[in-house]
Amino acid sequence: MKTKRTLTKIWTAALVCMAVLLLFIGVFRPTGVAIADWKDDYDTYLSALAGGDAKDWYLGENYLNVAGAKSVIDGFLADENFDKESLKKDPIVIAVIDSGIGFAYKVEGSSGIPLDPLSVYQEGAIYKLHSVFDNVLLTDEEGNYIYKNVADTVTVRKKNLLGNYVATGQVIKGVTDSGNIALDLVDNTSNDHGTHCTGIVAMLIHLLGLEDYVKILPIKANTVLNNNDGEYLAGYSNSTAEPYITDAVKFAYENGADIVSMSMSATESSKEAFNFVEYSDKMVFVAAAGNTGKMEMTYPAAYEDVIGVMNYDKGTAEGLPQLHTKSTYGSWFDVAAPGVSIISSINAGGYGKLTGTSMSTPMVAFASALAQFRYRGYNNYGANIELTTKVVRTMLSHGNSKSASGVLTTKVPALCLTDILTYNYYGDITFIDKIMGVTEGVEISAESKAEYKLGQNEKITLKGNPTPTNSRTDDELVWWYEIGGERVDIGKGWTIDFDVPNAVGMYQVKCAIVDKDGVEYAVCDKPLTFSVIYSTPSDTEIKYVEEDVENKVFKVGETYQFTLPTENLNPNLSYTVVWYVNGVKAGEGKTFDFTPEKGGEYVVTVSVNGEMLESGAVVNVAESLPASSLTPGMIALIVCTATGGSAVIFIIIYVLIKHFSSGKSTVA
Repeated sequence: MKTKRTLTKIWTAALVCMAVLLLFIGVFRPTGVAIADWKDDYDTYLSALAGGDAKDWYLGENYLNVAGAKSVIDGFLADENFDKESLKKDPIVIAVIDSGIGFAYKVEGSSGIPLDPLSVYQEGAIYKLHSVFDNVLLTDEEGNYIYKNVADTVTVRKKNLLGNYVATGQVIKGVTDSGNIALDLVDNTSNDHGTHCTGIVAMLIHLLGLEDYVKILPIKANTVLNNNDGEYLAGYSNSTAEPYITDAVKFAYENGADIVSMSMSATESSKEAFNFVEYSDKMVFVAAAGNTGKMEMTYPAAYEDVIGVMNYDKGTAEGLPQLHTKSTYGSWFDVAAPGVSIISSINAGGYGKLTGTSMSTPMVAFASALAQFRYRGYNNYGANIELTTKVVRTMLSHGNSKSASGVLTTKVPALCLTDILTYNYYGDITFIDKIMGVTEGVEISAESKAEYKLGQNEKITLKGNPTPTNSRTDDELVWWYEIGGERVDIGKGWTIDFDVPNAVGMYQVKCAIVDKDGVEYAVCDKPLTFSVIYSTPSDTEIKYVEEDVENKVFKVGETYQFTLPTENLNPNLSYTVVWYVNGVKAGEGKTFDFTPEKGGEYVVTVSVNGEMLESGAVVNVAESLPASSLTPGMIALIVCTATGGSAVIFIIIYVLIKHFSSGKSTVA
């Protein structure tokens, strides 16, 4: 019994100690400690948000389509032909140049978490990184984080009474090389700008399971904090930004960055501070267009060698993306990505929403990494084209097949991650042209005559030859001809047989390549031109009914109708038909009534749309008064007088002549 009581006391003491320990942990753990991984905290945040719609709408099928992208990536990684081991040894690196990255909590130095950007640096403080950055930051061979703070000091400015920012005299001293990344790069903006932007890349890496293949290189480079009614935002002084940005870009290059994400913009007056052309063939640059809601050029996004990013909002009932009202826009930008109420990491281990092209930019930077992941994993397959920075830039700006390119106000493609992973870029002839700097075209080859005679039922074999000749012809070729300013479609195919139209006129045969969406491009420069003409006088298209004009003597006062048969006229076109008698205009229309007033020879000709037939009809009219010009009464009287007939015979003859006589002959 004694042994049993002793064991009971031991178990009781152990349970008490455990309870005290748990109580101690619960009471004294630092405020804001992230005890779960990033996804648990993220899901908790989502569940606390109000509203029935998807809180992270931009991840859905009609937008980024993250689920679809995950399925494709899983297929890549399961494919024995996909070189994932090389990617593990040399991961794709995205450098995010911004205002730093956020902490989860302060381990020592204070029990609270400083949110004031002016007091965030505290001597002796140790900060823990936000959990979203676990396993996604770039490290050296010894496992140490690689990062940089190029902004040694940050100047605080405040709006004066005129609404202009002026320096307050306050300066935040940057911490560099302390060995604690969370302190060195701590995000000292009240909206946690850098934490949020960098966190978007980190979350996408986690969601797609790419922790081993895509890494983040964080660089802090903000030099100015604009203080407006207590709101601190990252900024870049026009006069001092250049050395900071230059140093940041140089550090990114020296440490193996493949892509540079820059959620920043400046006006044209300070664009030189963001000119890093010397690195454009070494790294892919992605930059935010800005949030002015106007069409204007902002930099570095408007540079030709930079992917300029606008932001789009959740679509209408049709589920199509729409450009956000506050997005800066213009044809000099390249692509639009989600940028409204985007959920990402914030300081103190939490999550929050921000809106702007700043949020869209890291999504496009991540998509650039996906393009490299896909093609590097398959050893740059496709048309023997090296996967250069220009190729990746073109992939991102070329457009996506699923995401309704063109529905945005600016007619730019809307980003879709799945399309980056599946679109057949090397089967798209316009993509090949863009990266090769070749102007796409089509040349027509056909054995044709300059003139074809009407009604001969001849054919022309039309063949389209793409230029350059090594271009692929996966897209269709569409053919048509033009006459009288109107287009008449012929058919589709790189080689087709074409029936010469059975209608007089000048024809131009043209063709163009048609892409998968039915959009015509690369219209041929030189159309095939030929004419269809009337043939010989014996084939003249002025026809007569029941009469042989050549052997017929026309009569003065009789009416004869000429006609141009409608079967030789294209019913889709309009015609102007003019008739001439002895060179003088005598009527218009497809039929013409000719009544000679005196004897002689007449030449009847006709023109169609101003083109005269080669020859007309020759008509001979008798000089003497034809018998048909006598009235029935006169004829009856002459017959009765000559034969000595009575009045009854006169009436009978008159009625018969009246019955069988005709005042009009038709020639049609």
